[in-house]
Amino acid sequence: MVEKAGCYSNSPEETAAAAFVECGDISKEDLLVWCIKQGKNEEFVSELYSQALSDPKYALLVTDESEPMEHEEEKELEVG
Repeated sequence: MVEKAGCYSNSPEETAAAAFVECGDISKEDLLVWCIKQGKNEEFVSELYSQALSDPKYALLVTDESEPMEHEEEKELEVG
């Protein structure tokens, strides 16, 4: 949805994560409004995204999608 709006300077994932950091539990409609209002503010979005990277409750939003979470869990099981 954020991507369709084209209202961001950073990636749509970074912009959405930043919205969640600032607003907490947010509806789809409020997410879109936030992204339209704040999405072009690259420095602000980057700052909030950095906070998301260091906050475990946003881990699923900001994980590296190049390696799915299931594979990480399998590796942990093999090691442990």
